[in-house]
Amino acid sequence: MKITFEHYAYLNEKIQETLEKYNSNNELVELYEKGDTLVLNNGSPIEDIHDILIYRNAQCNDIQKRFCFDILYLTDISIWICDNLYPYLNDDHIYSALRNICPMINTPSCRLI
Repeated sequence: MKITFEHYAYLNEKIQETLEKYNSNNELVELYEKGDTLVLNNGSPIEDIHDILIYRNAQCNDIQKRFCFDILYLTDISIWICDNLYPYLNDDHIYSALRNICPMINTPSCRLI
């Protein structure tokens, strides 16, 4: 991976915080695997994109990649990513780090690259 140790550690920390919030009982991974629309803990569907932007799109060719970048979006560190990662990394490099951090999505339609 091209990402520096410091940047990887920070990214990992933020993703783990996000996963604790949205995937505490592995429910987020299960929803991606089943292809269900995500709902909040109280049972109401997600409507505000700032709360969460995750659902399995039938036209998504790589659900693992979609999951990783959705989790990254939820970390709310987009400015940090632009300022610190994109000057020396591209999406492929970032995805390599995300694959090592994020849980694996097990589904027959998942194509990993």
